Amino acid sequence: MAALIAVVVIAFSYRLFLLFLPPATVTPTDSTSGVTISRAEVKADADPPEHAQMMYSAPPLIPVELKTERHGSNFTINLMAHGEIFDFEKYVSTDDSYSVSQAAGEDYVPPIPVLQFPLSVGGTPWTWKGNLFSELEAQPSHATITVSTDKVTIGQSAVSTIRSDVLVVIEPHGTMPGATRRMTFWFQEGHGLIKRQFGPTSMREPRG
Repeated sequence: MAALIAVVVIAFSYRLFLLFLPPATVTPTDSTSGVTISRAEVKADADPPEHAQMMYSAPPLIPVELKTERHGSNFTINLMAHGEIFDFEKYVSTDDSYSVSQAAGEDYVPPIPVLQFPLSVGGTPWTWKGNLFSELEAQPSHATITVSTDKVTIGQSAVSTIRSDVLVVIEPHGTMPGATRRMTFWFQEGHGLIKRQFGPTSMREPRG
């Protein structure tokens, strides 16, 4: 129980950190153009590797098990530690997109399409406009999404992935200052969302 409480405290502290993260400059990832991939090839909503690990702002790595839930187009990845859910990620999977609807305790309305099908890897970035709902209040936001290819190391091997970089700009609203969020998602064809990173201090990756 003490170990689970420690994990929950770390996750909650990270969410508070995100609320007051100042604006940052982000350089888009270099990408290779000319590759088009279908939804069936990506299988973005396939179950990711069950055995994963979480890294927050400081060691140690926290081993977790991933359990997925599907309700219509809604797709949830639950992060389990010591048999209990301590965090989760929510997505929406449709014929033409795979979108994030909740990340690090924040809701995006409408969900942000991190992949659009057919997917042009290295093609023109697309944009999103909507609201971010945090523990404080809703804030108008917009985002730019860029897709490229990348390698992810699993154990002793490096696998090819499709990488989606999402830069969210939160507009000043009321008493809340403007800020940015950066989210990165790595998809292995046929194996779903194997790795993701929310901001500089929260990363989920497969265990080798």
